[in-house]
Amino acid sequence: ICEEGMHAMDMKLYAGDFVPAGTDFVTVSGREELLQRALIRLSVRKGSFPLLPELGSELYKLRTKEKTDLAARARTFANAALLPMGLEVESVLASGDGDALSLEFFVSGGGSLSLTV
Repeated sequence: ICEEGMHAMDMKLYAGDFVPAGTDFVTVSGREELLQRALIRLSVRKGSFPLLPELGSELYKLRTKEKTDLAARARTFANAALLPMGLEVESVLASGDGDALSLEFFVSGGGSLSLTV
């Protein structure tokens, strides 16, 4: 629960799980928290969460056999997903084939996000 003027921090995620710190968990804040939330948005398939159907991205569509302009298409899908957060993807590195794509997104304000789809 957040009270006015207070901001709850997210727990740090690594490989899809919380990072332990003794009997508690590591938390993230600031830019690291923003980038973690962005990575979650990019990882979730758009429309898969009924309570927030606009949450997520359409990066899963890159798994088609069409291999042209992967980086440009990934940037378009990522920017659509991150727009509500006020983030913009400036560039993307894409490698792999249509079945397993490794993507690295470089976002406005600094930082990068890595994802395999």
